[in-house]
Amino acid sequence: MTSESDIAVGDPSRVPVGHAIVGTLLVAMVFFAFAWVTKELPALYVHEPWQDDPYDAVVSLALWCVPLLIALCALRIPLCRKSRPLPVRRVLDLLRVSRAVIAVVLVTLVVNWVSVATRAHASDWDAWTMALIAGLALVSVLAVAGAVALRRAGRTRLPPSSPPQPDWLADALALAERESHVLGPWRPAGLRALRFLDRAVVRRVRLHPVAAAGLGSVALAAALDTPQILLEGYEPALAALFVTISACSMFAFLVVAGTYLRIVGREPSAPRPVVLALVAAAVSVPLAASFRGSLWWVLGTTDEAAGLAELAELVLVAAAATGAMTLVVAGALRSVRRLGDSRP
Repeated sequence: MTSESDIAVGDPSRVPVGHAIVGTLLVAMVFFAFAWVTKELPALYVHEPWQDDPYDAVVSLALWCVPLLIALCALRIPLCRKSRPLPVRRVLDLLRVSRAVIAVVLVTLVVNWVSVATRAHASDWDAWTMALIAGLALVSVLAVAGAVALRRAGRTRLPPSSPPQPDWLADALALAERESHVLGPWRPAGLRALRFLDRAVVRRVRLHPVAAAGLGSVALAAALDTPQILLEGYEPALAALFVTISACSMFAFLVVAGTYLRIVGREPSAPRPVVLALVAAAVSVPLAASFRGSLWWVLGTTDEAAGLAELAELVLVAAAATGAMTLVVAGALRSVRRLGDSRP
């Protein structure tokens, strides 16, 4: 049975929307393959103009943002069946995550093109560099084509989305329940585990999404950074700072993307000025680390004299100053709005 908030089977609007979403996934996979190969293979990495910060920091951020967004799509696309009505909320959210993917890809490509335009590492340019730039151009063309397809799909008229509609967490549980048949005789135990997960974890994530983003960012940063830490033999202090900087990047991304994508289907319970201050402070940490060469004057030191302790102090100062400034400005703007609303 099709409700007013569902897209009916055979509705012509499903075709352009589906093509745009699938096209975005293809663009994302091509981009990820290009970015990963050019970053992780030393034979190519030393020839690319975008090998150093701040360009490399943006590429590194994209290399975990894009797979994470692809994984979100993978949670919902299997639930979009041609033979069944589609909840409008599910389609709208897939379009949102597709736009987020394209945005991350395009920003990263633009940053890479800036390194080409400024001829970074021009003394190392050779035939391999030209090949990398040609690859960058190809990926850029695909990304622009994906953005155009998404823009056209966004103009498609869809039914209004009215509650109740499934959010990302609900669809993730629904997909896990649907696929639990692969457990065979262990399916009942798997379903009980899913119900426990819903009660013990998912409900708490919905109640405290910002805290969940904080815990998730630390876990992701530790998991993703540990191989590099072990391979390169980082000392404990450097490893801790490295994970902290990564976790701050991930926290800002999870909060901003989670709010835009409506992962939990509700607004954060924390006061908005506090959330904004936390996100701004988190963003300032990787930015300060990437542009540290231009910021050492804050501590009265230089690139040559600064060490690990100075870098830790720099990112701490940047986070505290940015967070405090954002909290004051956001609080002041909120007070002004309240004052305006209270006037007759």
